[in-house]
Amino acid sequence: MASITTWVRLEPRARDHDLMPGVEARLHDPLWLLARQWQLGELDGADAGSVVTAHSEAEVARIDAARGGEGEWTALHPDRAPLGSVMGPAPDEASARPPLARRARGGRHLQRLLAAAGLPPGEIAAFVDHYPLALDDAERAALDDPDRRLFAVMAGRVPDGDAAAAALAALLADASAQLPDDLGIAAERIAAASAVCRSWLAWYAELSATSSSPAWRAEQLAYRYQVRAPAAGGDMILAAANDRDGGVRWSDVDAARGDAPPRDAATLEAAALPSRVRFRGMPTRRYWELEDAAVHWPSIDAGPGDVGRLLFVEYGLTFGDHWLMVPLEAPAGAVLRVTSLSVTDTFGVRQSVRAAADLDADRGDSSWRFLELSRDAGLDGPLVFIPPAVTAMSGPVLAAVDFARDDVADVLWAIDRITLGADGRPRTVDIAPPTPASVAIATYRLGPDVDRAFHPYRWREGDGAPSFTLASVPGASAIVRADLPAQLNSHALATAAQRLIERPSLFRTADGGYHVVHLRSSVAVSPPPTPALEFDKVQEPS
Repeated sequence: MASITTWVRLEPRARDHDLMPGVEARLHDPLWLLARQWQLGELDGADAGSVVTAHSEAEVARIDAARGGEGEWTALHPDRAPLGSVMGPAPDEASARPPLARRARGGRHLQRLLAAAGLPPGEIAAFVDHYPLALDDAERAALDDPDRRLFAVMAGRVPDGDAAAAALAALLADASAQLPDDLGIAAERIAAASAVCRSWLAWYAELSATSSSPAWRAEQLAYRYQVRAPAAGGDMILAAANDRDGGVRWSDVDAARGDAPPRDAATLEAAALPSRVRFRGMPTRRYWELEDAAVHWPSIDAGPGDVGRLLFVEYGLTFGDHWLMVPLEAPAGAVLRVTSLSVTDTFGVRQSVRAAADLDADRGDSSWRFLELSRDAGLDGPLVFIPPAVTAMSGPVLAAVDFARDDVADVLWAIDRITLGADGRPRTVDIAPPTPASVAIATYRLGPDVDRAFHPYRWREGDGAPSFTLASVPGASAIVRADLPAQLNSHALATAAQRLIERPSLFRTADGGYHVVHLRSSVAVSPPPTPALEFDKVQEPS
């Protein structure tokens, strides 16, 4: 049977050396083209109009209170304060320092106040004689070289802040009491010196106050806090249950219904000209425009089961030029619920844009969420949370501790990396490998040889959930560490090692003010080397 297969090739061949007519793309009969567009209904503009204006409406519920965990609600103005009242109040520069730096600074400030009140140097020196800055043997042994230099400079020159505060508070307990004559102060300056000491006592009490964070859960190495926002349908509770980096972002919280009665909610309206969203590698909108080679889409390696990457490529290539951006100025520290969005195209047709969640609800599915808060079924959406402050910068690391598992010894180690010295400055902890001491005869050692930077946690199964409990190395003196949690939940640490970091962060609020808050964060690190727990070891002579 004869074949009827015919091959047809289309080959672009220019018969003229001038390529300009082909590039011009001329239309020989524009009236005929307009008639055909009218016949096919293209002039109706049913789906070909470009968006000209967009009108949006939203309900605004500003936060008014916050609390850590299940504690008491604390009033919070979003324009004047970040979530520092929950994450931890901003301590003074020396309030977080060890006692030596605080005591020395307090005594030096007392000297400045007395000098400003007109007391001569001899009478100011009497405070140094009565309340000298001194350390006991245990405190001296814990000092390193910078701490010893600080103590050598301050001892005998400034009074001890703790000792002076304890003595002066007892002497000036009565509102009419004056300083005694045995301090060596002239009679005509006793009243002025007493007033100075009272003001100094109030300042030192605030300086010595320890600032604790009600939101910090040491056993989980994370923050837990709640924010309340009154709304028209009842107040909303924004809860963060496992915030490990201390930063407040919209994605950290989930919305739930509170038990307060409904309140009046403000309405925010805006009309703006939409602008197209641009990103690198997006499809070109002009026919003769060349594609940007900065982004190579075929390099994205996505298998048949990689739904996330496949959706990303599909949105980028197919719908990449369909996104529009409409600005909406909203106050900081507020929860917004977009109630309506309507657009007007070039043909004057106004259409209402429905949320994706509403379209899914018509089909009985409401699982799609994109750039909005997760919420309970009783809350209407979509919801957008704008934090009350933004982080401007972070300060140096003040303390760092690594948590690493040792499955062989069945121990969780807390390893000091950065600690605060007695002068209030951070110190990098140098861990040297253990060197056996030279012995003349064979020596029997019961306990292990572990550096003091290692703190063990042992597994405990009590009445509650299993947890790690802070223990001590056998044969070593127990070290009291207030900055280490007494217990750690078993799920607080993943298999990988974690580093707990404390550093000051600078926040800026809507009123232009700056606030310093000490925050903790947990980051994954490479597993550090852990000591070997060797018991009942005989050390041979070297």
